[in-house]
Amino acid sequence: MDDLIAPTARLIDGETGQNLSGARLDGEVGRVAAAVKRLPPGLVVIALERNLASVVSYLGIMRARRPVLPLDPARSNEVLIRRYSPAVVIGSVRSHSEETRIDPPDGYAAMELFEGRPAWVRHVENVPLPHPELGVLLSTSGTTGEPRLVRLSRDAVRANGHAIRQSLHMTSECMGITSLPLWYSYGLSVLNSHMLAGAGLVIKDGDIFQKEFWSAVDRHEVTSLAGVPHHFEMLRSIRWSVARHPSLRVLTVSGGRLRSETVRHFHEDAVRHGGRLYVMYGQTEAGPRIAVLDPRDLPACVGSAGHPVPGVQLSILRANGSETVGCGELGEVVCRGPGVMWGYANTAADTARGDDQGGILRTGDLGRLDEDGRLWLNGRSSRLGKVFGVRVNLDAVEHIAAADGLIAAAAPLDDRILIAWEDKDHDGADLEPRIRQSVAMALGVHERGIVFRKIEELPRFSTGKIDYKRILEIVDDRPGFTTRT
Repeated sequence: MDDLIAPTARLIDGETGQNLSGARLDGEVGRVAAAVKRLPPGLVVIALERNLASVVSYLGIMRARRPVLPLDPARSNEVLIRRYSPAVVIGSVRSHSEETRIDPPDGYAAMELFEGRPAWVRHVENVPLPHPELGVLLSTSGTTGEPRLVRLSRDAVRANGHAIRQSLHMTSECMGITSLPLWYSYGLSVLNSHMLAGAGLVIKDGDIFQKEFWSAVDRHEVTSLAGVPHHFEMLRSIRWSVARHPSLRVLTVSGGRLRSETVRHFHEDAVRHGGRLYVMYGQTEAGPRIAVLDPRDLPACVGSAGHPVPGVQLSILRANGSETVGCGELGEVVCRGPGVMWGYANTAADTARGDDQGGILRTGDLGRLDEDGRLWLNGRSSRLGKVFGVRVNLDAVEHIAAADGLIAAAAPLDDRILIAWEDKDHDGADLEPRIRQSVAMALGVHERGIVFRKIEELPRFSTGKIDYKRILEIVDDRPGFTTRT
């Protein structure tokens, strides 16, 4: 087998129970790799679905040493494909205006690959070829119409996968499940780390709040569950417990900051039933894992992102431009390591570039390192708003609201700050005066610059992250809307 798939790695179809392992998995992946090598050179795009055929296709593309761009099969990917001129597109492509598949653009021919999967194959060669060591291209988010992709080398994919394996103490006995989309950097890292660890992975589509998902967890004795903060907040709201699923031993959370009280809740729940909770921090640009909080540091270090994963070094960039690894100083987090991206790709020509970063990433996150080397985050440097001219950290506003138990999102609204909240277990309006006062005192702003809006549910992307742009659209779409001040 190749160095992305350890000999004991196995894939299990969550629906049929089909098991691919050992020589059989090696043969299926090898068959795809051989077919890919016969295709025109260049980038391979795949609509990466959570099914066995799609996962085997991804692994085969990687084995063929071809750069791969995993895409969300449910979204319109027309812009990305036209911009990056891939050699091959595997899976259906949807139009922005229609739910149906669109015809291949000029220069491509439609055909079938890998057990009848629809594909486009480019038959013109007047496009730049990607760098020979480019491994994966990943979208940083789906929020804009101007796609920008992160360029990760094959070595970066392997290095970060091994770092995750070590930090989570993964062995061949582990059994994960595809609880996250595979085109999302966190979800793809779950796949890569399990394959590198020689562990098992149940391939199951669908939402973790569906009964069928948990049936697959129990049927295949899944030992670890990966989720984003939204997942764990919702699981807590329905009084879910690890005790319901005896095989579960490990919970991992990343993709945003989980409220401290929810961290304590799931840490205690996991420990009570012989398990453990790992709080993680990362960015797609870092491959994606940067730091992991060891469960033994809980509950004492609730709020910390933990120590850097193996191979990663962290420092803090001061306002004067110098760096420090000393304790207590707040500044921008700088990450050094083998998983750091080569840079971004805005066009097909950018995929031919080599390493522009030199293994160094300015994360854009504000944080500090304590005396034991743990990272404590304090929001995004770009997540800033103004209240009557005074700059405000919007993440800090959300943390203050969360401390009072309010599920809320903060966004800039002209010269004020909008706090949009969803009413779940209580009347959040009762908390507004206290939160307004807490924000004003903590951040040194006038209370009249803080406005509230109750909405039915905070809009989120499929990755669970809050869609701040959509929040402002909801406000703007309601003529005559007035905020309480």
